[in-house]
Order: sequence, then structure tokens, then C-alpha cells
Amino acid sequence: MNSTIVELQSRGVVIPSPHQIFVDKDVILSNIEPGVTLLPGITLQGNKTLIGRNSILGPNGVYSNVRCGTGVKLGSGYYDNCVFLDNAKVRSGAEIRGATLFMEAAEAAHTVGCKMTILGIKVVLGSLINFCDVLITGGTEEPFGFTEIGSGAVHYNFTPNGLKFASLLGPGVAGEMFGLFPKTFIGGQTQIIAPTMIGEKVLVPAGTAVRACVPAGCLSIEAPLKPSQKPYHPALLTSVKEKFWITATLVSHYHALYLYFMEVRNKFATRTKNSFYQKLLLEAGDMILANIQERFHWIFDQKEQGQRADMFSKLPLSLELHKKELGKASGNSISFYIKQIKEHEALLTHRETLEQKFLAPFGFIPEQKEFMEALEQELSCGSFSSYLDFILKLPESEKRKGQRWLNSLIEKRMEEFQEILKASESLAPIVLESKKHTQEFLPYFSRFKKLYQQNKFLFNGDWNSPQMGLLNGDWNAYTDLQIPAWQLWQPKPEEVNHEKMGILLDLLEKWPYPALVHWPYLLALAAKTNATEISEETIKRACFCFHGTDGLRGPTFVPNTSMSLMESIWHFLDKHEITPEFFYGLARNTVLAWESFSGKKIESILVGCDPRDIYSDDPRRQHIFYQSVVEGILSTGKQAHDLGIVPIPCMPYALAYCDCQESSIQTSLALYKSASHNPASQDGLKIFIKSYNNQGVAVYTKAPLVLELTIAALLYKDALNPPKAKDRGVLHKSEKMAKEVLARTMLDAKNLPPLKSVGFLVADLAHGAFAAPIYQDILREMLPDLGVENFFFVGNHPDGKNINSNHGQDRVGAAHLENIYTISRSDIEEGKKFYGFPALKSLLDFGQQNREKLQNGSTAWAILVDGDGDRSYVALYNPFHDNLQIIDGDESLYYQALALAQAQNIHSLHLLAFTVESSVPFINALMQSLKKYNPMQLLLSEETPVSPDKINLKLCPVGDKHILKQQCIGAESSGHIVRPYHVAAQDLHTKHKVFTGNGILSSLYTISAITSALQREKETPVSERFAKILSPYQIPYNDILYIYFVNKKLWYRNSELWQQIHDFLTKACEPNLLQEVFFKEEKDTLYFVCLDQSESILFSVLARPSGTENKFGIKFFGDSSQKDFFAKATEFLFPQIAKSMKESKSNLCQDEQKILQYLLKNETRSVLLEELKNLLQLSDSSSENAYFMTIVEALSDKCQKMAFYDGKTLKIKPRGKSFLA
Repeated sequence: MNSTIVELQSRGVVIPSPHQIFVDKDVILSNIEPGVTLLPGITLQGNKTLIGRNSILGPNGVYSNVRCGTGVKLGSGYYDNCVFLDNAKVRSGAEIRGATLFMEAAEAAHTVGCKMTILGIKVVLGSLINFCDVLITGGTEEPFGFTEIGSGAVHYNFTPNGLKFASLLGPGVAGEMFGLFPKTFIGGQTQIIAPTMIGEKVLVPAGTAVRACVPAGCLSIEAPLKPSQKPYHPALLTSVKEKFWITATLVSHYHALYLYFMEVRNKFATRTKNSFYQKLLLEAGDMILANIQERFHWIFDQKEQGQRADMFSKLPLSLELHKKELGKASGNSISFYIKQIKEHEALLTHRETLEQKFLAPFGFIPEQKEFMEALEQELSCGSFSSYLDFILKLPESEKRKGQRWLNSLIEKRMEEFQEILKASESLAPIVLESKKHTQEFLPYFSRFKKLYQQNKFLFNGDWNSPQMGLLNGDWNAYTDLQIPAWQLWQPKPEEVNHEKMGILLDLLEKWPYPALVHWPYLLALAAKTNATEISEETIKRACFCFHGTDGLRGPTFVPNTSMSLMESIWHFLDKHEITPEFFYGLARNTVLAWESFSGKKIESILVGCDPRDIYSDDPRRQHIFYQSVVEGILSTGKQAHDLGIVPIPCMPYALAYCDCQESSIQTSLALYKSASHNPASQDGLKIFIKSYNNQGVAVYTKAPLVLELTIAALLYKDALNPPKAKDRGVLHKSEKMAKEVLARTMLDAKNLPPLKSVGFLVADLAHGAFAAPIYQDILREMLPDLGVENFFFVGNHPDGKNINSNHGQDRVGAAHLENIYTISRSDIEEGKKFYGFPALKSLLDFGQQNREKLQNGSTAWAILVDGDGDRSYVALYNPFHDNLQIIDGDESLYYQALALAQAQNIHSLHLLAFTVESSVPFINALMQSLKKYNPMQLLLSEETPVSPDKINLKLCPVGDKHILKQQCIGAESSGHIVRPYHVAAQDLHTKHKVFTGNGILSSLYTISAITSALQREKETPVSERFAKILSPYQIPYNDILYIYFVNKKLWYRNSELWQQIHDFLTKACEPNLLQEVFFKEEKDTLYFVCLDQSESILFSVLARPSGTENKFGIKFFGDSSQKDFFAKATEFLFPQIAKSMKESKSNLCQDEQKILQYLLKNETRSVLLEELKNLLQLSDSSSENAYFMTIVEALSDKCQKMAFYDGKTLKIKPRGKSFLA
């Protein structure tokens, strides 16, 4: 016989059939008391198993971590993680699961299911019952005086919205004073719909339903539902305040019950020296706490299948839907929707306070002292066989003291909740205000209606509440105007007089394209602006736009169930994540917007992408985002020409290639799916168009702002009124054309620079678009023709997930070299900042092995492109210092411009463009150097005209689209060099000049400019040439303050945050005077330059949210003389604004906080990434790994500088510590 069974028998456990039971090895045998009976067919398991004397388990059942008092009887079934106090009883066929507690003499008949259920003393459940998430108490000692739930009753705890609630039956925690409260009787086959509260002394007849709360002392017969069919939306929540209130009441009872167990029942156990009962009470207390946590999670923080499923996570969308319905409501329904909206807003507004109150345990109150003194007196003068014996003998007068104490706890807590939520009480003033504004609104009714018909949507600024677009819809009755008018008139109408209103409506009616106008913001602008100054720019400022600096970009997400377009838009704005549905709608409406904007019908659209595909190893989701873009195009009935994976410069090249009469593809629009230099977890969409300049010449550029505004309006229209299906367009596979276009252009001698003395070249292709085999072949053909024989590629094995990789020994791409000027050999060693970059290591290794040859005039280079291939950095090996010189976009433009000037190609230098992110030493050096060849001027103002006889240096906002708009040579410091390329059309005769960024070719032009300069100085020793030519200006000193995972809505011109930073900078820079530069198309860019008397720039400051990533940056540009000032400014500003700017409720922010706290606890060591990933309980899936790396990179030196990152580990830095302080 099994040794475990033998030992149990030796301890006095009765086992009639030893061979027919199983006791798992993790059961602690000493926790099973003598006198326990284990009947045949049972399985006993779990190290928390605890069974008191005279208890009987079985026959036939699984009992896992079951804790029983004395005299408990548990029949057959399945029991898991539950507690039964003395003499509790369950008959056969039961399923009793987690966090269920049966108190003394509580019973359940046959075939009962319970989970998260607490039954008070002597409560009885009939047969065939499913009762989960309920607290039931009450009853007396009289015959059949116990609270009872009849057979066949069901408690429905889940709602159609996917939420889970609980109910309270009886007097709650006060039922511990057993005998004071007459029973509640729930008849058989009753349906109780959670959440609800049913008081003591209540009768619910058999076969009825309970949907509303039932007060004490009532016979409850609810009227049956009337047959009806109404519009239904599963995301629409109603009576949320009541649901929260009931749940909060129940949780307050749980808190009080836990306190009672620990203070009162435990005192009884201590005084009676019953150690087993003390142990059992602790287990019972855990069941109560588990119920508190369960309720908390379903209200505030529940996750199902990796997604938020709690009530608060559903409130924003539900609020949006209620506001939408309010826009269409009339009569009494107006008050209903206002009430729902106010309840939603009250809960959302006070979420943090409610969370804290929800979990707060009860403290001591005077009523407790009165009861505890009485309790002590009773215990000291009596003898009791059990706790139930004690409570039955406790005099009623003393029980009343206990009742007062427990009820006072509940009442005080609910008064606190009431105080928090009182903002949702008063509704009448809102209705009165709406009627007042209606009078102001009526004169403009017909004009608003006309705007709607012209696809001009008025919008309240909140995508979580899209009713504004509906407000201009079909209004017929006066009552329908009440709430819309109230919503439309913000701020007060008297602040926008009739003259200004007339001007605004005139401008809107003449606006030539669809528009989505942030109406309250437009009124606020008008209120602060003189009537004579209201213009089209005012309208532009108030129009909504999805797009950022370079198209639209963000992390990707595939929901488990498909979303509507409105849901996907809200998800993008709320979570910053792009879904397939959003890609579909974006592509579709880009096509429609371009037709509206250009005024011409188009039949064909070009579409391509880089190789990123975070789901490349998931057959169900592979290519899902690109397919969504293609399907969005086809949904318009147009022809889509799929270029497949292609470097992004091929898109404008292809537009030019198709631009001839003989072309088989007539198009003026190309879409490209990419997130450029970002990791595979992010994606986006870029737009290229063919348009015409003032001279009627075709230009191939990116989307102008007004087109992006039009896309937002049409997206909104589609979301409000989903379009009817039309014939699907035709898909053409055009990869061969893409290769032909790129090969022709990149192998055209007119587009290639002369290269001299290039002894070695390694090209890092970032596992991106240029890494596709067919494009590697083009490079292999091109480089030898230029005289580069010794070359090879790294980052040339794309798998969809490794694009722009920044992990381990496969760190690739241009993005990681921002603000870096030199890299030493020690920098690439393991544990150092640039460990794991194969291109850098290859170049340094070659340089070391061929140092003598390189010291005699040959050169060794690396080119590092980004994922889509439009920008790059160049690295040159310096054989005299055995290090790498990193050449960014600024320095590349300097060398290329100087080469043109020295070649007397002044015409090409008529206009040069760079952005506000360019370094100050670069700008000053460029001005000084070009002055030697021709007069020049720096254009800081958009109002200053380009001079026809000078070299004009044009300052642009961030983004290559602003450089492209100038149609000239230009650069961004991030490595984006815009140059003209000659493209032959399909007929081979028509030639076009296309300005764009090509990371490979632009780097070769930089290499050509530098090697040519080195060759010109032949009389000078090579070491001196290197020193002279490769130090064209003082090394820039830039200090960048990044804050990631932010609420970008906080930043706009003249906002509180804007003013705070503006005032700080102007004061901190005293006595220097700052000149602010204003950009019409980037109105929310704050940019200062500080000029000296010679009009050289001392330093500049840029503050703006990223247009492509979820971050905000304040950037200081200068030289080393400003180092201390920049450091003090950034260290002062970071703690001032970081916490307030972060989207603290987002998962990224919360997980970032967890990592930082863990790093702080382990501040003496570097923590491996795998250890941190385990901390967050993340899997090795591509999407979760990408999510994790997003946080890692955000913490690193390259970004927020809160932790040191070497590719394998993180270690906290002082800024990280100060952020947590």
C-alpha cells in the first residue's frame, strides 16, 4: 500500500478503501486532522490542503487546495481553491472553484456550481444552481429561517458587453451578526442579472427575473420584458454609475468582512486557543481578498487574451457612442443620453481617486471599540464549543453593537464615493444651457446644413465622441437642435460676434476641399483674433490631421475581432496603434482625397513597401498590413500596380517613369507602406504625388498639408457612414517594372558621382528595402562600374522582423547614429554603446589590417541606410586615429555644396535647404564657405523672397517634404539628402528631373566630394589633409531632451505647456536675445535662434512633438561652449515636464516604470534584457519582443538617457533615478 496512505491512517484518518483514493505528493499530511474520512474514488491535491476533524470527503471527487473546518461534508465533484468553515455541506455533482467561501453550516444541494461566491452562516443553495460572484448572508435560528436560493436559480454575472459583475443578497457583512436579519428567499428557476442588490427579508417568487435592486422587506415581481426591436451596439454601456456603485458597495462589504474575520473571529480563535481555526481563518481571509481583487480587475484593470476588458477600458468608446446618439436624440431621450454621458465623464474624471478608494482597507472607528469591549466581556465569562455556538449565544444587544460598527464602515465608505461622484448629479442646467444656445444657433442653421452637404464636418475635437459630424445632418424638429446647438457653441457665442461668425462661414463655404474642422478650437481662435485677421490660415489651424512629419506612422496591432473604421481610428488616437482596418480606410481615402484635391479622376495607383512584417512567421497574419493597403486602394474601383518590396526613392522615380503619353500606366499617385528607420513593430503610409509648379513643369513630391487635411475629412465621413460596396478594382503585379525603373535610374551615368581612391566599402542595408536580392544585384553592378571593387553588404537578409534591428550582434541601419560624430575601437567592444554593429566592426577591422595603405591615400567607408532606403549616414575610417568619423546629413550637404561651388556650379546652389534640426556650426560654416564663391543670404522668415543673384540658404521645418517643396538640393541632419535625379520615362525619350532622397546614391555623392577634396590637396601630407578636410567646422554639440510615450494633445501653440517652455527658455537664455521663427505649415513648432552682431547663429532651440513617433523633444543646437548651459537646461526641464507629459495609463508607460524600478533595485549591475522581459511576463512572439524593444530603446542614451544600453543589458542612469524620485 502507498506510504502516504499508510501515514494518513496512522494519523487517525479513516480511509475505507485505501486502494481507491489518490493523495498527491504535494499535500502536507500534517494538515489533515485525525477523524477525517476519505471515501473511495477521491483525489486529494495541493499544498494548501487543510482538513479539520470529522470532515468527510467523497465518494468520487477531485479536491485541490480545499480548506475545511470541522464536520464539513463534501460530496462528489470538483473542488479547487475554496474554503469551508465548520459543518458546511455540499452534496454530489458539485463544481466549487476559486475564492469560494462557505461559512458555518452553509449548504449546497446536488449539482451546484460556484466561483467567487461567499455564503454566510446557514445559507442554503438548492440543486441545479449556477451561482458565481455573489455574497449571500442573513437568516435566523428559527425553523427554515435560513436564507435560501431555490433549485434551478441562475446568477448571470457576465454582460453582453463582455463585463463581469457581482451581486449582494441579504444584509451583507452585517449578516455576521446571525439571527438579526430575517431570511431572504429566492424562488426556484429565478434569474438574477448582475449587478444587483437584494435586501434582507425579501421574497422573489419562483420563475421570475431580477434586474433591478430590491430593497429590504419587499415581495419582488418584475414585469416581463415587452417584445421590441431596437438599435443595439455591444460597446454601448448604460447606467455605469449604478453598476459602479453596486460593485463599490459590495467591495466595501468585502473589506468590512475581511476586517471582521481578522479582528473578531481571530480574537475568538486566540481566546479559545484554537490554532487550527486560526489557520483556517487566514485562508478564509485570502478568499475574501481574492474577491476584492476580482471586482477591482473587472472595473479597472482586467485583461483577456492580452487586451483590456475592464469597465473603465470600455468607457471611452461607450461615451463616444452616447454622444453620437445624443446628436440624433430628441424629446425625453435627450435627458437620458445627457445622464449617461455625465455618468461616464464623472467616472473617467475621477478614475485614480476611485481606484485608491476601491482598494483602501478600513481603519478604526469608535463603534468598533464599543463592540470589541462587549465581545471581550462575553468571551471572558463563557465557554463555547465553536464560533457558531458563540455567535448564537451572543446577546442581541451586543449583536446590535456589531451591526452598528459594520454598517458604519459601509456607510462612511459609500459617503466618500458619493462625494467623489457628485459631479454627475445635476443635469437640468445643461438642458437649460442648450436651449439658450439654440436661439443663437438658429440663424445659421441653413449654412451649417450646406457645409455638411459640401463634406465640411464640424468636429468637437474628440474622436472618442464623433457626434459633431452628425450635428450638421438632417435636423427637422426644433428639439433636435437643442443639444447640437449646445455642443456647437463652445466657447460662449457672445465671444464670437456675428461679424466673425459670418467670416468663418464664408471661408468654410469657399474652402475647396472636404474638411474636418475642430469647431470649438476654431471658435476659440476667432474669439482671440481680430475680424480682419481671420483667414484661410485660421481654418487650416483648426482642421484635424492624422499625418505627421513624414506620412503617418505608429506601432501596429491586429485585434482578435475586426474593428469598424471608427473603432480603428479611435484605437489609433488612443493607443497610437495602426490596425489593418485603419490601413484599409487610410489607403482608400487617400485615393479619394487625391481625386478631390487634384480635381481629376485617376485610374491607376502605384503601391509598394519595405520588407517589414512583424507577423512574417504567422501564416494567418502574414502581410496583413500591406494587403489592407492594397485592398483599400482596390475598394475605390481603381487599378493598383503593386511594385512589391522596393526602396522608397523608386516611388517618385516610378511616377516619372509613367509620365509620358505612351505609358501603359497613367497615374499621379503612389502609396508606400513603411515606418522608415523605426523597428518592425511600427509601420506607416507615405504619399507621393505628381503635380505641377508655377511654370507648368511636373514635380514629384510628397503630400501637401491640405491633402492630408482632406484625407482626415473623408476618413471621418467613411467612419460615420460606411460606404456601399462597389466593384473591386484590378490588381497588377508590377515588381518587374519597379526593378527596371530603379536599375535605369541608379545605373544612369548622369545620376552617379565620380569616385576616387575608394579602397573598401561596406554597405549596411538595414535588412530593409535595398536588401531585397534584386536590388542588391543593382548595387553589385553599379559599384564596380564606379571603381569600387572591394565591397560587401551587411544587414542584407531581411526576414520582415529584423528591419532596423537594434538587438544583439545584428544592430543595423542609420537610425542608431544620430548625434554621433566619432566612434572609437573601444566603443564597439562588448558591453559598449556600439557593440553589435557589423558594418562598424567590419570597417574598423579592415582599417586596422590595411592602415598603412590607407595612410597613403586610399580610403575605407561604410554606408548605413535606413529601412526604406531614403536616408543614410556615412562612416569614414581615419587611419591616423584608428577611429571612425560619422558624417551626418548636415556634413554631407556641406561637402556636396562645397564641391559644387568649387566646380563653379553656382546654378545648382541658387537655393539650398536644410531644417531646424541642422547643427549651428554647420549653418555658420556653410554661410562662411559659400560667401567666398558668391553673395548669399540666410532665409529665416517665410516672408523673405529668394534672391535671384545670390546663394539662398532656406531654413525649413522638420521633414524632407518641406525640402522637397523647395525643389532644390537640401538635407536633414538625420541623413536625408535631397538631390535631383534624371529619370527616363517608359518611352525612353521623355526625361524628368526628380528631387528625392536615395540613401545609397546620396552617400556616394558625399564620398565623392570628400575623396575629390583629399585628392586636390596632393602637395599636403595625407594626415594633414585628413585633419583639414575632415574638420570643416567645430564638432557640433547638441543636447536632446526626449520624452517618450506622451500625450501630444498637451502641446500646441500657446498651450500651458508651450508657455511654460517658452518662458523658461527666454529667461534661461538671458542676456542673449532669442528670435522666434514661425512656420505657417508647422504652427506648433517652437524654434528659437540666438544671433550675434555679425548675424552668425550662437545656438538654436527646437521644441516639438515627433510627427512619426510617440515622443516629444526639446533640442539644443550649438557648440561645446554651450555644453554646460544645455546640460543644466535639459536636466532642469526633464523632471519638470516628463511626468506630466507621459500617458501614464498606457501599457508602455506602466511597463517602462516597472523596468526603471527594477533597474533601481539592481543599480549596482547591468541587467540582461531577458531578465527584464521575464519581469514584464512577455512571450518571445515577434509582436511582444518588438513591444519590449520599444521600451528598451526609449530608456537608452539615444533617447531619454534614463539607462545605459549596450545591445544586451540595461543599467540605470542618474536621470532614471531622478525620474523615479
